Amino acid sequence: MEPTSRARRRSVSAGAAAVVVYLGLGLVVMAHYLPHPDAVIDRAIPDDNAWLWWALEHGAYSVRHLSNPFYTHRMHVPDGVNMMANNSVLGVTIPLAPLTTLAGAKISYLVWTVAACAGTATSTYWALSRHLVENRVAAFIGGAFAGFAPGVVHHTNGQPNFATNFLLPLILVGTLRLATTEHWARDGTGLGLLIVWQLFISEELLLITSVTAGCLLIAYVVGRRTGARRVTAGLVVTGIVAGALAAYPLWTQFAGPQSYRGIPLFHDWGEDLVAFVTLPPDSLGGVAPPPWILATEQNTWYGWPLLIAVVLLWPTYRRHRTVVAVALIGAVGALGPWIRWAGHATAVPGPWVLEPRYLPVVSMMLPSRLAFVTTGALAVLLAIGWDDLARRARLHRGTRRADRARLAQFGVVAALFPLLPTPLPVVPQTRTPAFIASGAWRPYVPPGTSLVPVPPPDNSLGRDTLTWTVDARLAFPVPAGYFLGPDARGQAAMGGQWDYTSRLFQSVVARHKGPELTPARRAAVRRDLARWHASLVVLSPAADYVKPWLDDLLGPARRVDDVWLWEVPASASPSGNPVRSGSPSHAGAPAGPRSRSPRRPL
Repeated sequence: MEPTSRARRRSVSAGAAAVVVYLGLGLVVMAHYLPHPDAVIDRAIPDDNAWLWWALEHGAYSVRHLSNPFYTHRMHVPDGVNMMANNSVLGVTIPLAPLTTLAGAKISYLVWTVAACAGTATSTYWALSRHLVENRVAAFIGGAFAGFAPGVVHHTNGQPNFATNFLLPLILVGTLRLATTEHWARDGTGLGLLIVWQLFISEELLLITSVTAGCLLIAYVVGRRTGARRVTAGLVVTGIVAGALAAYPLWTQFAGPQSYRGIPLFHDWGEDLVAFVTLPPDSLGGVAPPPWILATEQNTWYGWPLLIAVVLLWPTYRRHRTVVAVALIGAVGALGPWIRWAGHATAVPGPWVLEPRYLPVVSMMLPSRLAFVTTGALAVLLAIGWDDLARRARLHRGTRRADRARLAQFGVVAALFPLLPTPLPVVPQTRTPAFIASGAWRPYVPPGTSLVPVPPPDNSLGRDTLTWTVDARLAFPVPAGYFLGPDARGQAAMGGQWDYTSRLFQSVVARHKGPELTPARRAAVRRDLARWHASLVVLSPAADYVKPWLDDLLGPARRVDDVWLWEVPASASPSGNPVRSGSPSHAGAPAGPRSRSPRRPL
């Protein structure tokens, strides 16, 4: 009894120590966010950083207002956005809703990213130590690589949804357990719940993991010629549970309003062969990457030391060739439809060249994300290799064989050391105007109306105005936005189909001047403002240079706090008078809201 109790205490202590180290590494990754999380934004992918702030606020808004989380009208009014057809990450934003409500999306984003990496490492550590390896250091190394692999850390640059992989090891273990369990109903139900949760974090990684787990399960059952009935019964229960819970969200995604078919703009994104041996920039051994490599999804970046170490450890993998095969299949699949070498697309076809352009679900994947399969397999191989080396060193203590095993362990550490993460690079985030942040906009935007920022929110010039809605807790709806929606052909397009006025305002801001305001253009703007049920147009302080053109279009502006604004009369219509903020005598004077007639709800 006593030895067993000591062993359990050692196991718990080792696990706790591993979690502490993982959390420490997560804090290192986000170190530049820690002093002022609301004053900085990711330097590499700021657009996605801003989008996920918005998604966090959407989750909190849905909980506060008990509104439909799968669809929103707070962006792209009046049509709205299909959140299931976008990276809404409801499996994270809903659980974090209390924190987001109390502290704001930017604090939640920091907590989420740290927890995503540390949580993935911890669940992998648990799976490895419980089911695959005996040595705790081996499990720690495998977990650390799964949670902080180069491609994973790169995605914490504004895309922590692809670092939130803590459910994937649990899904793999749960799937394989169906072959041996006597409690197929219980385990099938648990697996179904895990699948649904992962569905609301990353459908791509769920699909990849499910296919991998299914293949491994088939190989296990066929190899052992047992467990087929238990597997079948468990999978039926899993399908019923997952299908019942996911049916409506998936219908919304694929057949609901603002749904689309395929993502052709990302279909050709495959990994570059040179990227596999390139050291990652966000690491101790990283160097400035060549410009061409930034055009890839960057899911690999394993570096040549690690790949050499994995090859030299081949003798330890003789009983685990299936894992090696999985790693190779993932690497080949990640190459996309055409092989890339040092930034150049060659004429050599890749595996995805055979994939139909609009195959359901698969056509929405980015080929390079199959590299996550390789990353997971490498985490397993590193753990297996270290476990085998530790066993050799223990069994052959005092011999040359033990010395060689310890030397090989040193080589593994040396190969992994350059991959230790460094703090993500950030840049200052533009301060949201006081007019928005203080809530001074509220008297001007009655319920059922929208606020129109200039430039309109999007993933380029309008990134800062997108964050206005974040700091306002989505209290006012806006036109345009950063999201995927259907274009005129039903294919995915960034921002869907833009309204004429959104395109016009963006063009004016980008070119620092506007076109001649013909009667037709004025009428088109009036139509869009009426369609948006707009009550206020607000000019970003960074785009003050277009004020004269907007004055010509909308009438003299009013200065309130640190913005220029134009009130939109409730009677504005395509046939009405030009939109104006008031008589010229009010220009530049402190503004107060004017009474307005009731508006139709959005």
